[in-house]
Amino acid sequence: MSYPKSWSWIAAQRLPVSKMRVKLQPSTPLTAAPFDTTAYTLPANVLLNLRSIAFHGKVSTTTTAGFAVVPFAEALIDSLAIEIGGQLVSSGHPMYNFLFKMLALDFQLQDRASMRQVLQLQQTGANLVSPVANQNGADFAIYNHLGFLGTSSVGLLDTSLVPQVRILIRWAPAAVLATNAASTGRNYSLKDLYMTCETVEVLDGNTYQQLLQKRVASAPLTLTWTDYQLQQSGIVTAALDQTARFTCAANSLDCVHSTFVHGDANTKADGTFSAKGYSYYFERGAGATGAIASAQYSINSTQYPSFRPTLPDVWVQTMDALSEINTTLGQVAPGLASIDDFHNTYFLHSLRFNVPAALGEQQTLSGINTVGSTVASSWQTFGTAVAAPAGGLI
Repeated sequence: MSYPKSWSWIAAQRLPVSKMRVKLQPSTPLTAAPFDTTAYTLPANVLLNLRSIAFHGKVSTTTTAGFAVVPFAEALIDSLAIEIGGQLVSSGHPMYNFLFKMLALDFQLQDRASMRQVLQLQQTGANLVSPVANQNGADFAIYNHLGFLGTSSVGLLDTSLVPQVRILIRWAPAAVLATNAASTGRNYSLKDLYMTCETVEVLDGNTYQQLLQKRVASAPLTLTWTDYQLQQSGIVTAALDQTARFTCAANSLDCVHSTFVHGDANTKADGTFSAKGYSYYFERGAGATGAIASAQYSINSTQYPSFRPTLPDVWVQTMDALSEINTTLGQVAPGLASIDDFHNTYFLHSLRFNVPAALGEQQTLSGINTVGSTVASSWQTFGTAVAAPAGGLI
């Protein structure tokens, strides 16, 4: 909750603000292992800056032979859920880390690789492809967020207006670790877990609270954010020719992202490392098994785009959906240097329906409203393969 934009000059010139960063311990143990859940309860009756939330801890990796490392800090999170008054408002879908790498790290954040080596565990160069040592109590901090924490329409959440807010983090399987070829028995453990956030106090003689109570008495306050639903279509065995059908209930269906993932990502032997870096777990696309000739969406019996796009067309459509056209900001993953890299290891086909807000503007619900209606949707690919990975829709 914040002052109206019409108050911005007055607030900036006349109203003193007090800010304080606080440290919160989880209500669960301070240690964790793969698949454990850590829960944090946000402080009550405060103005809390959602964009300031950071999750801290120390990570150690262990192996029977060889070496393994966390390729980037967000890889540790399999699921991040938001609970308000005992009700899930952000579903906490699995593969949060996969989604983060696909939508943020691969296409946007590599220009920040140097900074991300500090606490965000970003691995670079040879150590990313073939680690030379395990991590022993390495400090980490996670503060780039998808979903509610990163996209809520209010940067300041007044927790006096809502029931108890909890953040639930389920930690990822050990399969996310990047290993060298000799690695066996990979695992990791977390300790000294805690969360920090910033609270804000407006020193205006209680004017803000009085106006807020009048506003709440007249009409409910609305809160919007970008959330994700994940659907997987199963194993694609004989060829990359497939049709994956999906449904989504949302006030505003903004974007659809589709890809192929390895069906054995959770069970592949540890020594199977990715030649492009990170880990086998995060690879997507056709790999060496086949060829994706083209891909197309069908939403409510309408084909998107109106023609069947080839692989270069898919790349351009995806860059447009990710707002990477006509921008000079951001840098792609170092292993993504050709259309073949995109096809084999970094494949993503995205389709955007909404109009993204300009920097500093509040996002509007301009996508497709699918609540209470059945929107027949599918993603179809055309190609050939001997043994393809699993097809997944995100």
